[in-house]
Amino acid sequence: MNLATRLALAFALVAAVVAGTVGVFGHRFAVDRITGEVDRGLRAVAAAIIDGDEGVLDSAVAGLPAFRPATGPECWSHSASVPTGASRRSGEGW
Repeated sequence: MNLATRLALAFALVAAVVAGTVGVFGHRFAVDRITGEVDRGLRAVAAAIIDGDEGVLDSAVAGLPAFRPATGPECWSHSASVPTGASRRSGEGW
């Protein structure tokens, strides 16, 4: 193996190690940041609910229905809603 081939392989190895290292650190940074943002948002919503503000349960995404926990006896119902046109036999899961 001549010197040019050895240098090319050495630089390729260095480039692969650098790319892998940057990828691992970038992934860890992204995971930490996303997890932190989700945790911060959940803490804010939990604090608002504890303070009695159920307005935070309204969906912020356009087109999605607002989530409201069921109150009263209907919240204990175990019946599943069946989409229009679908049939479900007793005991079958989705």
